Amino acid sequence: GANAANKLYDTTLIDCLATLAGFHATGITPAGAQWFAWEAPDDLKSDEADAFYNSASETARRILGGTNFHTMLNEAFEDRSGFGVTCMAAMPHKETRISFQTHPAGSFCCEEDADGNVNTVFLRRPYTISQLHDLFGGKVIARNEKLAKSLESFTTKGINAQHFIIHAVFPRLKRNVMKRDVYNMRYASCWVAEDGKEEERLLERSGFEELPYMVTRYLKSSGSKQQYGYSPFQQVKAAVINVNRTKQILQVVRQRQAVPSILVPDDLTGNIDQRPGGKTVFNGKNKHIPQEWLNQGNPQGLIDEIEDDRQAIRKATHYDTARMFADRQKQMTAREVSELAAEKLLPQSTTFTRFTADFQVMMERIFAILFRGGAFGKMEEIRMIERAVALEARVPGTMDNIDTDAYIRISGRNDGVSEKLLRPVKERDKIREAKLEAMARQQELQDVKTASEAAGNVGMQMG
Repeated sequence: GANAANKLYDTTLIDCLATLAGFHATGITPAGAQWFAWEAPDDLKSDEADAFYNSASETARRILGGTNFHTMLNEAFEDRSGFGVTCMAAMPHKETRISFQTHPAGSFCCEEDADGNVNTVFLRRPYTISQLHDLFGGKVIARNEKLAKSLESFTTKGINAQHFIIHAVFPRLKRNVMKRDVYNMRYASCWVAEDGKEEERLLERSGFEELPYMVTRYLKSSGSKQQYGYSPFQQVKAAVINVNRTKQILQVVRQRQAVPSILVPDDLTGNIDQRPGGKTVFNGKNKHIPQEWLNQGNPQGLIDEIEDDRQAIRKATHYDTARMFADRQKQMTAREVSELAAEKLLPQSTTFTRFTADFQVMMERIFAILFRGGAFGKMEEIRMIERAVALEARVPGTMDNIDTDAYIRISGRNDGVSEKLLRPVKERDKIREAKLEAMARQQELQDVKTASEAAGNVGMQMG
């Protein structure tokens, strides 16, 4: 049939690629662990800057853990391991601050700069008309006659039609670096609809300060179109095709063994009953009886050939090493893990290194989105607070310059603290008033006690 899975007889490569992708995820970006940390640029190095970037790293890891980051990254690892290339996007999100999406191989094309780094991405993907309305608004949709009619059909009839959109992101060659508007940012961005008249197709023109798409390759070699890289599949393509074909043949052999072909005499009366325990009636005087036909083949050669191909596939995808780490890592000490990694990870070191280099684009994008969204606070405010705390011990009253209540509440929300943990302002003020009243009563009792003791002392002196 048209479905490729209908012609799939062996899943060895699929299983190996899933294991390899999981190996990358646990080995490079393990969820719940400290797998990255930002450092201050050399020209900003200071104790305050280091504190800011360390705090930003902790905040980012916590935020990423609550998003779809690790899910999308695992999909990216699978595409990268299988097709040799993957594309992952990072965009701002109202609720989670940042959101990620992995785009399938074949839906994008890319180009590199002179140093071999991807700097241009053209992405083609379908959007429903309701999604386009959410992205660009009704005014933009109205400028495109075909999209406008589609939106009307959705509004009146509920028909949520799909439309292909191309998002092009490329370096802006001419820009005024002194201006900060979207038309002078480092990368140009154009959203173009495939539907409508030529003059109506441009939906939005803007820009990005950093590349919103991360394209990473499994490995690269010299030659044409190597910006897309190559994967383990290309090393064992012949074995993958052969094992699938041989498994198909073996399936037929086993079916013939289970339900053998029957040689039937032409004078047999009635039908042969091949059901379990079935009975077939024939004339016992007739020497010609039904019998199995051509079922003497030996499938062992096919089984050995399949196993040889599977071993080649497992070797190319480092399956045994990945499984060994998955099975043994929980029972090993840190030193044993380190020694095992040094011994076994050499074949994967090149692809691991390539990923960390390609992934730098994504880390810069994550930092920029969270920084602009206020997740890290403002570095100037952090410096001021730290200086005030340091001066308070020497110059009492320095902290009076800062609204510490506002600072604590704003910084807490920026760090993602639950609102349940922050007391409402009215409740906080009531607690403070109660404390002040208690202190006042305590002071009154202390004053009464002091006055009583003073009166007693005076009486004793007069006596």
